[in-house]
Amino acid sequence: MTHAIDHPFRDPAAHDNPHRPDDLRRLRPEANPLASRIRLVVTDMDGTLLRPDHHLPEGLEPVLQTMAHRDIIFAPASGRQCAALAAQFPTVPGHSLIIAENGTNVVMDDELIYSTPLDPRVVRRTIIRVRELRAAGIDCAAVVCHPECGYVERDDEPFLREVTPYYLSHEITTDLVNAHHGAVCEGAVKVAIHCFDDAETVLAPRVADFAELCQVTVSGQHWIDMSNVGTNKGSALSQVQGRLGISRDETVVFGDYLNDLAMMDCATMSFAMANAHPQVIDKAAYLAPPNTEDGVVQVLSALLGL
Repeated sequence: MTHAIDHPFRDPAAHDNPHRPDDLRRLRPEANPLASRIRLVVTDMDGTLLRPDHHLPEGLEPVLQTMAHRDIIFAPASGRQCAALAAQFPTVPGHSLIIAENGTNVVMDDELIYSTPLDPRVVRRTIIRVRELRAAGIDCAAVVCHPECGYVERDDEPFLREVTPYYLSHEITTDLVNAHHGAVCEGAVKVAIHCFDDAETVLAPRVADFAELCQVTVSGQHWIDMSNVGTNKGSALSQVQGRLGISRDETVVFGDYLNDLAMMDCATMSFAMANAHPQVIDKAAYLAPPNTEDGVVQVLSALLGL
């Protein structure tokens, strides 16, 4: 059944002001029959839940407390490592659910419940391609991602400054292909490539041929992820929904970038942030205020009747 609310934040007459705070009232339980059915809230982090300074928004804690009291599960879904996400939410009440590494591994209550290792041959080929691109003048580097650690072979400060917020647990090695007798390439769930230029226009065309071997996802302005074919935040969320018996009508998702597209199909109440990539705005059912205005907290507060 289609929900009764139609794009509550969209204002066709005001393209430069795509959300209106008064529309929040249309999400409240008394106006929205789906609000009382929510059992799962999944949100991207950077550009969505987090403020531009990468801090959590004010007002989130009472929202999470209310959700826990009503048995609503909260889950961050990010390209970030599980350890990095857990560090940002050390005291989330209720069940702990983390969709990490763009859906390549999922942890619930400290138990790994879903993981999709990448073919080691693809890992090695990706590392070699990144080395070739860097030799050709593209300022990029790879992070070989395991559920418990990210491995890098570049140790300059500018690169590590970009890596550390996303891969809190990481190890520097001189040779990713042969490190730990080749074990780094075994069991990796993805390879993340950081590019100091725009990933979508500079890096993506140069790794497009890998789409025959794996899933290639532009996960941020400066990041591309290589993972198993069909593995993304949406596929991981579907696994979670099936495991917990939660439907699309009982799920709310928030996102802003291309790696969030697949999640939009998993929830009747899918929200693109006002600052989102145009493709995400087109895909989502609703448009939320931007992350600069704590849009996720605003929407959840309305849905919960706070």
